[in-house]
Amino acid sequence: MSEFTESGEDFQIGSVLNRTWSALWTQPGMFLGLTLLSLAIPALLGALLGPVLTAAGIVSESPAARIISALVTFLLVVIFMLLFQGAITYAVFQIFMGGRASFGESLGRSFSRVLDLFFVAFWGILIMALPFLALGVLGALFGRNFWTILLLIAALVGIVVPSVLFCRWYVSAPVCVVEKTGALRSLKRSGQLTKGRRWKIYSLFALVMIIVSIISGVVEFIVKRTIDIEFIGILILIAVKVVPLAFANITPTVVYYSLRVEKENLTAASLADIFD
Repeated sequence: MSEFTESGEDFQIGSVLNRTWSALWTQPGMFLGLTLLSLAIPALLGALLGPVLTAAGIVSESPAARIISALVTFLLVVIFMLLFQGAITYAVFQIFMGGRASFGESLGRSFSRVLDLFFVAFWGILIMALPFLALGVLGALFGRNFWTILLLIAALVGIVVPSVLFCRWYVSAPVCVVEKTGALRSLKRSGQLTKGRRWKIYSLFALVMIIVSIISGVVEFIVKRTIDIEFIGILILIAVKVVPLAFANITPTVVYYSLRVEKENLTAASLADIFD
């Protein structure tokens, strides 16, 4: 697909949106299916794992056991979500190379990277949380009168720090899958690629989230007022919401690709060497 291989093209929001839309509808069953599974399987795990473990006698109803069960469930949910996101990344790059990826191949490639993807998310979240931990320590040291100032600082930090780091590490997951790097190297590489383009990435992300929210809100409003059967309404909501969510899931990989096109003159020939 020639529109995906324009070496040296400047990184532009419109170009990213067009490429994302084109990729989505080049193989819609793949991306809509992976997105649906990324929502359904973690939801089922979250709802069923705790009761199943309790019924099997693996955990009890004690507070400590409930915490352990909740932690295990949370970790499995995160891993499955990352697994499907990695599969989407691989499938997008197959399209960029003019091919088509199967569910099995995409999930298999992602599975080999899922542990590194988990640590990418872990280190990213941990580093973003460090300023808040530091504020908590300062509050404990200086007492209650210091909390008013800390709350004001925390409000500022809570907006600025996650936004800056999120844009810096926006393509860390695609880096991890495509370049097969470890967690910290993926974060560093993402920082290098996004340098000078983070305001555009923030604007792009905000725009995509606004579009997703508007579509979801409009559909939910219409369904609730026109569909009397609750089960059918839920199915319609899920079916329609999967499309903008799939679009949002594809966007980081397209951003990663577009940054490499701009900064590293990525071409069709070099694309062929990315995956073994």
